[in-house]
Amino acid sequence: LNSGESTKHARLRLVPVVLALSLLGFVLVPPIRGHTRLAWTFAAVAGVLVVWQVLLWIHAARLGRTLGVELVRPLKTHYIQASIQICIYTYWGWYWPKVYSAAPLILGQLVFYFALDALLSWSRGRSWRIGFGPVPIILSVNLFMWFKSDWFVFQFVLLAACAFGKEFIRWNRDGKNTHVFNPSAFGLALCSIVLISTGTTRLTWGVEVATTLARPPHIYLQLFLLGLVVQYFFSVTLMTLSAGAVLCLLNLAYTGSTGVFQFVDTNIPIAVFLGLHLLVTDPSTSPRTNGGRVVFGSLYGAANFALFSLLGKYGVPDFYDKLLPVPILNLCVPWIDRFAHFGVVGRFERWQAQFQPKKLNLFYMGCWVALFATMLATGFVEAPHKGAS
Repeated sequence: LNSGESTKHARLRLVPVVLALSLLGFVLVPPIRGHTRLAWTFAAVAGVLVVWQVLLWIHAARLGRTLGVELVRPLKTHYIQASIQICIYTYWGWYWPKVYSAAPLILGQLVFYFALDALLSWSRGRSWRIGFGPVPIILSVNLFMWFKSDWFVFQFVLLAACAFGKEFIRWNRDGKNTHVFNPSAFGLALCSIVLISTGTTRLTWGVEVATTLARPPHIYLQLFLLGLVVQYFFSVTLMTLSAGAVLCLLNLAYTGSTGVFQFVDTNIPIAVFLGLHLLVTDPSTSPRTNGGRVVFGSLYGAANFALFSLLGKYGVPDFYDKLLPVPILNLCVPWIDRFAHFGVVGRFERWQAQFQPKKLNLFYMGCWVALFATMLATGFVEAPHKGAS
């Protein structure tokens, strides 16, 4: 490196500690400023990050090692997903103002995750790759789970679980070392298991988050249209389509056989509809084969349906139904892809191999448009539901 590049890298190495110290600045911002316990939480987290950074500097100096930094170009998967998520927050917050008031908390989590990502990379002996990856993870987590102010320290623990899961739980897939689980889904599922087993859902806004998503008018249509953007760029249509189709079929079969509704006051809960668009469609942790994507999405839809009854039977809040299945499905991806080469699914896989992937994805998008249009026209979604009366 020449002197100019060395100076630039030296400055970049200061970014994590600057981020950690900036968390202290959040103590002066509402709603953190007016809540003593929340302010102390931010201060304590900042202190932990600063101490970790100092220890890394000392260790690196003793070994004569440089803490490397790399600037990487933002990936399309990251900035498109983040843009979609911001659109959802903007519309949702218009009808539930608490979303807008929580903006400093979400920004604080983003600052924390960037600093944590750097410290984890350096602790593992790697250069810190500064990219856009943390943004969709933070936005995804907060679309499903918030801890209340008195217990907000556990929000940072949840984010740490996302980061540690991505860092340490990895495998070789298609000749590439990659993380096993969707980071946000892993943290959310782990947090859900702890909350369920300890009976402490009351520490979160989980129920309110899941229900207030339904407040904005035509929210199903908005999620559907935003989902089309993700499907077009990343060819994940089959997972959403198959999950939606399975939920429709199971709902109709259940109502036809029992005379009542599975989800009581809706056919597909809005949080589940959000999950099958954004939570289950991570290209990095889902099947590579189209047949595998059908199986993956179908299992997600069926798991949501079954978990709603199972959780209700034991008096557990049903909003966990969309969070728990994803890591299990992520873990099964290699076997699902292998299964996609046999039997009926294998024939489907061989049939679709005759067509160009982009054109085939457009065809599947057309099928999803047709299915959603049918649901919209028949009142399966959006219309007032009989179960709400």
